[in-house]
Amino acid sequence: MVDLTGSRRNFESETGAEKIYMDKIIVNGNTVDWEEGLTITALLAKMNYTFRMLVIKVNGALVKKDQYDKTLVPPGAEVSVIHLISGG
Repeated sequence: MVDLTGSRRNFESETGAEKIYMDKIIVNGNTVDWEEGLTITALLAKMNYTFRMLVIKVNGALVKKDQYDKTLVPPGAEVSVIHLISGG
């Protein structure tokens, strides 16, 4: 597996004075629940990303397409999914 461990982010719930921290990730600015063993392939399926031409970055590191099944998304990661569009 590819290790892309980044800084762990903690998200505070809005339950008053009590702080509850959960494992989350950020995908294109959206907060998403993190799951143990979450790969890039599983994340793309979870987010319903089906576009064929994608660029994926995890904590700023580019992930090659042939590594999607092997790359685990760490808790607290910031994931960027960029759609490549061509035309003329």
